[in-house]
Amino acid sequence: MNTCGLELGIWANNAGQDINRAVSDDSVTEFVLLQRFTKGRRYEVFFDHHEGYEATGFFMYEAECENRLVGARIVEAIKEVAPIDGDDNTDQRLDTPISEGLFRINPKSGKQAWSASAYYQNSNHVVFCETTSTARPLEQRARAHPVAQKMTLDHYLN
Repeated sequence: MNTCGLELGIWANNAGQDINRAVSDDSVTEFVLLQRFTKGRRYEVFFDHHEGYEATGFFMYEAECENRLVGARIVEAIKEVAPIDGDDNTDQRLDTPISEGLFRINPKSGKQAWSASAYYQNSNHVVFCETTSTARPLEQRARAHPVAQKMTLDHYLN
């Protein structure tokens, strides 16, 4: 969604706004378009590719209505292609650890982050994967996301 941020290597869009934290901000064009697209729709799974500047490796958030989580298996598979982020980067206000590199989406972040908002408003299952945007080479980071996405899809196909 943030092509400007990707090109510039920053979180903000071309207006200096953090799209991920724009859940309740109607001035952020990208989020308004996403809200318009998802309004009134319900999805079986919502998958978010994300990067975090403070991370040192891969980590993820997950929530699923019936607690049929796939995240622990994803983290184990990612260890083959990229390092897992350490616990020292957790946000004590919002992060609810499940296991190494895996956190439950906290209801408190529902009005602060898009993935949490998507889960509570539009989806039965959210898989929100993050890699570091600064500590590892792009090639290594790019290998992690497809592994997580394929495992999530296989979770539903099997």
